[in-house]
Amino acid sequence: MKRDWSSLVAPSFLVPEPKAKIDVLVEYDGPQLILRGQNLGLLADADRNLERWLLTNVTKLELEALALGALPMRDIFSRKNSITVVDFAGLKSPRHSWTITPEQVPPGILPTPKAALPTSARAFLQKKLKMKPHAATVRRLRFAGMPVHGSAIEFSALSKLVGSFQEILTSIGQALGIHAIATDGLPSTTLLAGATSEGSFAIHLHASDQAVLDKVLERYRSLVTLAHENVASFAEEVTPESQLGREFEAYFGDLADLKAESLIEIPGATVYVGPAYAQTIRVALKRPRKPRVTAPTLPHEVTVQRGYFDRFAADDATFAFFDIDSGRQRQGTVSASLKRKVSDQGSQEAAVGRITMYRATIEHHGSELVLVAFDELGQAQLKF
Repeated sequence: MKRDWSSLVAPSFLVPEPKAKIDVLVEYDGPQLILRGQNLGLLADADRNLERWLLTNVTKLELEALALGALPMRDIFSRKNSITVVDFAGLKSPRHSWTITPEQVPPGILPTPKAALPTSARAFLQKKLKMKPHAATVRRLRFAGMPVHGSAIEFSALSKLVGSFQEILTSIGQALGIHAIATDGLPSTTLLAGATSEGSFAIHLHASDQAVLDKVLERYRSLVTLAHENVASFAEEVTPESQLGREFEAYFGDLADLKAESLIEIPGATVYVGPAYAQTIRVALKRPRKPRVTAPTLPHEVTVQRGYFDRFAADDATFAFFDIDSGRQRQGTVSASLKRKVSDQGSQEAAVGRITMYRATIEHHGSELVLVAFDELGQAQLKF
């Protein structure tokens, strides 16, 4: 062999196996990239008698992402927890195998970063997978992996994944300065599920304001693309301490814990995230970071949310506020100054129930929430 494979120890000796269907995706003076059963194979080295291949298991959604150009060839191998090295005497006769990490692959073997599958190979895969082109105006959120069974998904997993994805869009919208309530009374970034699609579990996405949704989805695409290219830069851009950082950590954490894959199709782009790399991003967002030397900042984050009170008790200084932007309830304490204000002006006390909608200003002190102000939203500002 020409490469340095000193990291390989104690090989497993393989017995002949049933014939595996082999499709050659890239060929240059012989096969270079193949689909062998449920594995993608990359030629890594060779000598007179043997060819050494890197094999990694691939899912149907990964192959679709590869066929759409949404997943670079290198990422199929580098974003996995482990890779199998196999020596073949001809592609149908495996002899030895080893399990290694992507970091143990000798330099110069994996495809160039960002390189997509060649156009002809993408067309072949699309035909093999019987992929149907979707309309340019379609926005779809698709899930596959452990919690997906055919075209169905476990309800508990659906609740987690869609809920945490909605939180990301809401936080992106807030970061972009989007707080508008659309004419139908729903926040403009609230997702509405349309008809599902067959294959993996897929949902057509709609929103009260499609233009706003497209703007938010494009920002999501750019952030996830950055995460694929440089996870450290992504962590710098998002900042784990921010609301958006916490929402990304929750969403990628759900993908990793559920061993689920996510593919989002938006006009002009497709965004794929698998469970192994979701865990990598999650760890990066959790990693302790050296404090930046910057001008003094406030010790807490302040958010303005729209919704209604499920509980408001000035006497024991607690509240529960349902945030219609994210669809989640926020619970915490009432600030001392607001408590005094409510005590002094009884007419200022908040009504409980969704009939009366409010704009609430909430401080985030770590995991503790403090309500510091609220004001009622009139009918001209919010219609239900």
